[in-house]
Amino acid sequence: MEDFPHFCDQCKSIGILPSECRSLYPYVLMIVLDNHITSNENVNVVVEIVVVIGAVDNSIPTIFLVNPIEVVVNGEIGVDVAFVVDNNIGNTGVGGNVEGIVDPSSFDFLMAPSCGISEGVVEAFEPNPCLVNLVASPNISPDSNVDVCDDEVTVFDDSVPLDPGDREVFYHMGGLVPVESVHASQQRRQQKHKQGPFYFLQTQEAMGSLPTESFQPLDPDLFSKESKAVVDFIADYYRDIEHFPVRSQVKPGYLRNLIPDTPPLLPSPISTILHDIKTDIFPGLTHWQSPNFYAYYQANASTAGFAGEMLCSGLNVVGFSWVASPAATELETIVMDWMANMLKLPRTFLSGGRGGGVIHGSTCEAVVCTLAAARDNALSQSNGEGITKLTVYASDQTHFTFQKAAKLVGIPARNFRVISTSAETGYALTAENVRAAMDADVVAGMVPLYLCGTVGTTAVGAVDPLREIGEVAREFGVWFHVDAACAGSAAICPEFRRYFDGMETADSFSMNPHKWLLANMDCCCLWVKCKTKLVDSLSTKPEILRNAATEVGNVIDYKDWQIALSRRFRAMKLWVVIRRFGQANLMEHVRSDVDMAKHFEKLVAEDERFDLVVPRRFTLVCFKLRVDKNEGKKCREMNKKLLDSVNGSGKAFMTHAVVDGEFVLRFAVGGTLTEKHHVEATWRLVQEKASELLMTGWK
Repeated sequence: MEDFPHFCDQCKSIGILPSECRSLYPYVLMIVLDNHITSNENVNVVVEIVVVIGAVDNSIPTIFLVNPIEVVVNGEIGVDVAFVVDNNIGNTGVGGNVEGIVDPSSFDFLMAPSCGISEGVVEAFEPNPCLVNLVASPNISPDSNVDVCDDEVTVFDDSVPLDPGDREVFYHMGGLVPVESVHASQQRRQQKHKQGPFYFLQTQEAMGSLPTESFQPLDPDLFSKESKAVVDFIADYYRDIEHFPVRSQVKPGYLRNLIPDTPPLLPSPISTILHDIKTDIFPGLTHWQSPNFYAYYQANASTAGFAGEMLCSGLNVVGFSWVASPAATELETIVMDWMANMLKLPRTFLSGGRGGGVIHGSTCEAVVCTLAAARDNALSQSNGEGITKLTVYASDQTHFTFQKAAKLVGIPARNFRVISTSAETGYALTAENVRAAMDADVVAGMVPLYLCGTVGTTAVGAVDPLREIGEVAREFGVWFHVDAACAGSAAICPEFRRYFDGMETADSFSMNPHKWLLANMDCCCLWVKCKTKLVDSLSTKPEILRNAATEVGNVIDYKDWQIALSRRFRAMKLWVVIRRFGQANLMEHVRSDVDMAKHFEKLVAEDERFDLVVPRRFTLVCFKLRVDKNEGKKCREMNKKLLDSVNGSGKAFMTHAVVDGEFVLRFAVGGTLTEKHHVEATWRLVQEKASELLMTGWK
């Protein structure tokens, strides 16, 4: 008891709360376990030790775990265990004897609020036929059900789930049961009981206790220890990732039954948190880093990307202006010039002239910023025409984020022009169609504002002819933006630069290294040819941010190149990736993925049951299962069932697109861990599921 100075000398010596101390803790409750005790009987509890596992403070729940030598009822020894708990947290307790946990049917609970602990009369008790364990939570009621097996107790409650921070405490005469032995029974318990969620017992350490040292949320030694634990945890995740279903198999709302409605009062160790991530969070993850993930687009990670992200988060600088962190600003300018040179962008996009680059979080942010700049520039030169006259142009293959961005900057939905594409042009825009759309708007008194061209559309990987449509944009004085969110990384390889021919006609260009260049989420690079237009639209100059460097005007304040004020040190991550891997390895990474996509394309072409829908340009292969006479509805239903069957297996995950009314399967290669044998195994899976559908008539 020497560690608990709040107790008086008597408490420290005998480990109980006499009346003079109970006045400090008015909500004390004693629980005595025995089915022979009746109302108004004298009870004498002789205790051996009191362990404090809650805060010794009347303002928050306080828990006292009492390990008695014996309980004397009317002069006879009754049971061996009693608990004292705070009445604020509900009437709960647990019983036992020297052999271990007792069968709950052999005794009842007797609860006496604020009764004496040395000698006294048990009053106001209520029998309770259910065994409930002592818990630091208001969520467990005396009506909770339990399962007792060997030295393990599982509590499950159909009403309100426990908070993970309010850890259950299980006691028997041998001490606290190791948490490992309790969690080992999880699967068996889930199979045995179906009526409610389960809450597994934790050790006293897992529950939390009175802090023995002052709260230090950024202690360097603890930072090193816990960061290593997290890194090891993630490394193990990558080692085991193939064992998980690629697409999560849970039902909506699954996590509500596992995570409580209220936050924990006491802290949990990082080991417990990581355990809960593995048991509760992992089942609800779709594993984007799985080597068998081929859905949407690649979002590859790397050791260098992770290291850069750690440095970005660890340094945690907020470089909204040069003076706020000069290195963050200057490194971003340098790295964006590095990237521009690697991609062989026109020199007009480099920082030395009128242009420059900035790192955003996503393409949507980049498009909103360029649309705002184009809008404000157009309105400043207009002859009184308002925003309702401005029109925006994109193809039916352009990413839907552009329509969202147009709404955000105030362009009416009716002014968004979606230009049709066709298989004859590889689903790319044509200069003729773009010119026709703009001509029609001019005749109607509208003002063409913004055109988006794409290199590598999301649905089918189409490539717009940048030079041709860029020239049309120039004719009409339209801002021309080129989106190459995923495919842009390919421009570091000379053999793919032909797809970017005509970039000199663009006013802005964006691509995402977090998709295909191993720079973990998030990292979107945006370049503009005229930074003044961007800054004029987005800049703010509050007094609190004024400083000499900004006033002189010879520095960049990146807050004026983006929507938000605050910004992350993303340049650190991209800088680490480029330095750690070098251009040679990054090019090899891109080429390897393209080679695997070529191999998959060849496998599809060799199976006469399948058709390739569009030509493959980078790492996206679009294909479909052929149906007799290619009957429209029948073909769509067949391919949808095929995709559902593949994804339902858990062995791979793909997504679809609808092209010219046809349901098409998309196979997007690009995972960092993906190798040729994964691609081949997935193709065998597709063939197997297709055979099953064809044999059963796919009904």
